[in-house]
Amino acid sequence: QKHKSKMKNELNRTDKERYHEKDIELPSSKRVSIVFAISSFILVSVASYTIGNSIRLYQFSQKSLKKKPQQISSETSQFKHDIGSTCQPTDAEHLLIDVINVRDKELLVDHNSFLRNLVTSPILEFTQILGHHCYTMEHDGYHCIIHLRRRGHIAVHTSTKSGVVHMDFFQSCGFGTGSPPEVTEMINSIKKHMFGVGAAFNPPPFSDTHNIDPDIDNYFNHVRWSHKLRGFGKKLVDIVNGETNENPLHTDLANIVLDGWYLQDKEQVASVHSLFQQIDVFDLLDTRKTTLSSYRKSLSLDDNIYEAQHAELFRPNRVIFLDGVMQSTRLGNEGYHESLVQPAMFAHSNPRRVAIIGGGEGATLREVLKHDTVENVVMIEIDEIMVDICKEHLLDWNSCADIEGSVNGTCFDDERADTYYEDAVS
Repeated sequence: QKHKSKMKNELNRTDKERYHEKDIELPSSKRVSIVFAISSFILVSVASYTIGNSIRLYQFSQKSLKKKPQQISSETSQFKHDIGSTCQPTDAEHLLIDVINVRDKELLVDHNSFLRNLVTSPILEFTQILGHHCYTMEHDGYHCIIHLRRRGHIAVHTSTKSGVVHMDFFQSCGFGTGSPPEVTEMINSIKKHMFGVGAAFNPPPFSDTHNIDPDIDNYFNHVRWSHKLRGFGKKLVDIVNGETNENPLHTDLANIVLDGWYLQDKEQVASVHSLFQQIDVFDLLDTRKTTLSSYRKSLSLDDNIYEAQHAELFRPNRVIFLDGVMQSTRLGNEGYHESLVQPAMFAHSNPRRVAIIGGGEGATLREVLKHDTVENVVMIEIDEIMVDICKEHLLDWNSCADIEGSVNGTCFDDERADTYYEDAVS
C-alpha cells in the first residue's frame, strides 16, 4: 500500500518539479516543443483573422456588386497615382455632379446597380473602393457613402420622386488629372459611362423628327457639374525634388469653367498644346443670361417660336483661353477689339499700311480691314497653330463676310492681309 501511494504521488508531480529537485534542466526537445506550440497558436490566430477578412471581402463583392472577385480586383487596382510623399493638402479636389430626369430608373432605386456601374467608372483609375454603407429610403431612393483609398469618399443621394441623382466625389490627394482639359475629359467619361450622356448641348432624340420639345420634363439625363479645389494654397509642392510650381487648376479656365456651377452646360470645343502655349476653347451656357429652355427652343424648326427666329441670341458663349488665362468671348469680342483698334485707326487721317503684332484670333485684323483706305496689313504671329485653331473654331472673331469689299469667309484670306509666323520681337 505504501509503495502504491508513493507511485501515485510521483505520477501526479510535474516533470519540472521532479527535475527541479534534482537540479536538472528541461531537455532541449521539450523546450522546443513549448516554443513550437506557442508559435503555432500565433500563426493560427493570424491566419484566422486573414481568412475572415477575405470572406468578408468576397461577400461584399458577390452580394453588393454581383461581380466576380477577380474582375473587381483588376478594375479597381489600376492606379495612375498612388498615395505617397507627393500628396499634399493643396492637392484635394472636390467634384459635384447632379443628374436630372434619370432615364434608367434602376439607378434611382437600386444602389447595387449604381455600384456595379461605379466599379468600372473612370473615377476609379485614380483610387480604389475600400467599402460602402447604403441606406434605402422608404419610397424615395437611397443614400450611399463609398470609402476610397487615398483619403477620399463618394456620396450618392437619389430621389425617385424627382428623378435626380446627386453625386459628391472627394479625394484629398486629387484625381490625378493635373489640368483643366484632363478634368473635363474625366468628367465627360463619367457622364458617358454612368448615364450614357454624350456631348453637351445635344438634346437626346425624342422622336424621329428634328423638332425639339422645349419641356424640361423630356430632357433625360441632363448633367450639371462643378469641380473645386480644396486646401489653402495655389502652389504645388514637390517634396521629392524640392520644387514649387503654380497649380494649373488655379487659373481663369479652372475658376470660370470647372468651378462654374451657374453654367447649365459646358463643352470643351478644342484643347491643343502648341510649341508656345496651351490653347483651350469652351462653349458655356450661362443660366444667368440664357436658360436651358430658351436654348432648346432656339433649336426648334418651328418658325413661330421667337427663340428659333433669333437663334443667334441664345447660343452658348464661346470662350478662348491661353495657358488658362481668358482672352476673349463670343459675346464680348466685338466691344473688346473695337476699343483696342478703332481709336488708333481714327486718330490717323489716312491709314494705308498697318502692322499687327500677335492677333492670332483674327479679330484685330477684322477691325483694321473695316477701313477702305487700308491697302496692306502685315500680321506677325508667333504661333501658327493658334491661328489654325481660330480659323476653325472662332469664325465669329475673324469673319469678314459682313465687310463690304472683303471676302466671304475668314479675314486671313483677304488679299490685303499678309500673315507671318515668326517672333516679332527677335
